[in-house]
Amino acid sequence: MVSVAHHLTYVRNICAHHGRLWNKQFTVTMIVPNSPASLRLAMNAASARKLYNTLAVVGYMMGIVAPGTRWRQSLIELMDSCPLAEESAMGFPPNWTNLPAWKPPTI
Repeated sequence: MVSVAHHLTYVRNICAHHGRLWNKQFTVTMIVPNSPASLRLAMNAASARKLYNTLAVVGYMMGIVAPGTRWRQSLIELMDSCPLAEESAMGFPPNWTNLPAWKPPTI
């Protein structure tokens, strides 16, 4: 959890100082957690220095602190609205929206 918190602080500082994220190679990375399994399965170990894993962690945490949030769906809609954005440059795996972590929770 310490490496995740350190990485999220680093990303927050990039955002706060108007830095770019879309194809950035992060120098401060996080260790892919072994648990929970749903988070580990959502992450892309092949692109550890890219934005996608950060978004996967934020999506997981948002589901815990704000269970009714539409954050993950809003991210999917944002990515769909930017057809020129190269998802692979941000570390998104192919067909990432089909991964269980990006599906709406079932009630």
